[in-house]
Amino acid sequence: MLATIASAALVMALLGTVMLGVITRAQGEPLIWTDEASRFQMVWLAMIGWVIASRRRGHVRISFFQGLLPPPLWRATELAIQAGMIVLGLVVSWFGVDLVSRNADL
Repeated sequence: MLATIASAALVMALLGTVMLGVITRAQGEPLIWTDEASRFQMVWLAMIGWVIASRRRGHVRISFFQGLLPPPLWRATELAIQAGMIVLGLVVSWFGVDLVSRNADL
């Protein structure tokens, strides 16, 4: 519930930021912070959307071919997919921590 409220508030803030940027550009006096703020808002909106979709098990997953497999092979395929997701998450986390540590002084 809190994530849904946060996402709705973030959508409204994003719309307001983008509209403010468009209006000030049209008047010839653009605010320089609107582009950067809208980028950060979109990233946060994507992350909150990910949380909401995960809680609802609403992520898109095409399992047509996997569904055709016999149960033992289906379980093995599912295990391989989940292991691959864990490895991908660890690799992304490793590079993310490295990137943050290299740019911490900026």
